This record gives sequence, C-alpha cells and structure tokens, in this order.
Amino acid sequence: GKTRLATDIARTLKPRVTLILCPKIVMPQWRCCVENVFPEAELIELTGPVRTRRLTLQGLATQLRAGAWTKPVVMTLNYDVLHLLTDDLVKLQGWLDLMIADESTRLKSRTARVSKAAHKVAKAARRRLALTGTPLGGDLNDLWSQLQYQDAHIFNATYWNWVRKYFQLGGWSGRDPVGLIPAKVPDLVERMYAAAFRCTKTGVD
Repeated sequence: GKTRLATDIARTLKPRVTLILCPKIVMPQWRCCVENVFPEAELIELTGPVRTRRLTLQGLATQLRAGAWTKPVVMTLNYDVLHLLTDDLVKLQGWLDLMIADESTRLKSRTARVSKAAHKVAKAARRRLALTGTPLGGDLNDLWSQLQYQDAHIFNATYWNWVRKYFQLGGWSGRDPVGLIPAKVPDLVERMYAAAFRCTKTGVD
C-alpha cells in the first residue's frame, strides 16, 4: 500500500538523496520495495552502532560535496536513533531532496525527542512526506506535530497559537483544548487536506 506508493513517488521525483524514517520492524519491507521499484537507487540501511551510522553519513556528505556520487541514494533509518544523528542529517541539506516519515504517528507528540529531531531534519529536506493509516489516535492534538513536520506553513503558527485559533479551551487550567470551535472546522479541514491525500490499497494496486 503506502510503502509502494511512496517508493513510486520517490522514483518519479528522482531525488538525489531520500531519507526514510520508519519503525525498525518494517525496514526489510522498505528494502524489498526499493530494490524492486527503484532498483537504480543505492540503498543505504543506517543500522549498527551509532558511530558506524555517523561515519556512513559523513562519508556520503563528503562524496556528494566532491561530486563523486552520481546514483540516487535511498537511506532507511529507524526512529529510535534519529535524535543521535540529527546534526549529520542536517548537513545533507542541498542534497536531501525527499524525506519520508513512515507511520508518522510516531511524531504525534510535539514535545517528544523524536518529533523535535524530525522537525529539525525536515527543514533541511526539499520535500517531505508523512505516511500513516491512522493520523489521529483520538486526540486532534496529534495533528499539529505531524503536519508541522510535513510543512510548517500549513498553519504557520506555533502550537499554542494553533490551539487558540481552532480549539475551545477549558479544563482545570483553562488552557486545555476541550473541543473544536465549530466555525473554525472548515478552515482546519481545508488546510489539512491541502497537504494530505487519502489513498486506499485498491487505488494503489
């Protein structure tokens, strides 16, 4: 489904470097899809000790700067170590043409270490794609961080400005989002779907 669609998009865009963030358990699935759908790309699986991963990224950056690397590169990285490699990934700015966050609900918490790291690397990427079958886990707050990763200009606001614009506030502190402001729902939906596309497995097949 979404893995195949994202790989098709990557091959169509012909990015110089693609970074795929994903849970460790689905890395073999990405490997299989890239090898079959985007065979002309060099697949780099960032696994092993952090030092090894860092050296791999530094070596790639050196070759890209020297013009010694001509093949498209697809890198896969599990979310758990993203925060340890953030600075090295940011140094790929200028070559990092596509960043894909698979199971993007891993980024739903705006204060989580992984979300902050993803937001930082996303600023260095020319294009960003978030993939998820369940963007909401029952809390509309899950949206902000995922869409902030995809495009900070969708709402063009800090988290609290976003909350004040779209939510009724209440709770013990008087600052907790307790429900949407009905008059703001059309604008929220329009902005969200300006950067979102719903795809079914049937549509991909």
